[in-house]
Amino acid sequence: MRDEAAPSGTRQIAGWPAIAERFAIGSTPAWIWTVENLAERLDRSRLLTDESFEPPYWALVWSGSRHVAERILPGLEIEGRRVLDVGCGLGLVAVAATVLGATVTAIDRSEVAIEFTQATLAGLGAAAAVAICADVRSLVGRSRYDLVVAAELLYERESMAELAGALLNLLDSGGELLIADAHRVKTAPFYEALSTHGAHLVADQCWALVEEGLPVRLRVTRWQAAGSLDMG
Repeated sequence: MRDEAAPSGTRQIAGWPAIAERFAIGSTPAWIWTVENLAERLDRSRLLTDESFEPPYWALVWSGSRHVAERILPGLEIEGRRVLDVGCGLGLVAVAATVLGATVTAIDRSEVAIEFTQATLAGLGAAAAVAICADVRSLVGRSRYDLVVAAELLYERESMAELAGALLNLLDSGGELLIADAHRVKTAPFYEALSTHGAHLVADQCWALVEEGLPVRLRVTRWQAAGSLDMG
């Protein structure tokens, strides 16, 4: 992957004005394309009054995703591993894993999010990373990974149990599932489903973060499917 400074200026991606935003993956600088002046483009009054309005959540760099990219992944041995970034949004976690030497697949149901991620990966010359628009459940039975990352993905209560099973079924022997959860909704059913499927909790940490001036409690857990071996 090319080691280049972040591009200056703006460009259009999927009809949105985009600007390169810098991050630090451990001690390594990196960047992704983000929506320019996103806060000015969110109709917060409509969000509060119109239940049919779906804000562009794909455009937000959530605290959990940033923490995983900048703090968690650099502490794991993922060089040469196959990593899946589920619900990748703008692709920060995917970029972090790529910077750290993994072979990366990023997946999201938003076509616009994937266009942003693809633009970033192309700009970085990330030949070992791909971004695809699909539901993660479509990968079950087709692909296996050493590490599956779901950073701030738990929002749809009705599908949490099905999602838990799908994520575990994407793990190769010895693989791990990493979940970053800021508890923005009630997520207990997801963890109950992991336990029902026989998943084994191997790490559990919590951090107190600040997001837009407000406190956020982030929990990051790592799981192995029943019968899998430790990542070496």
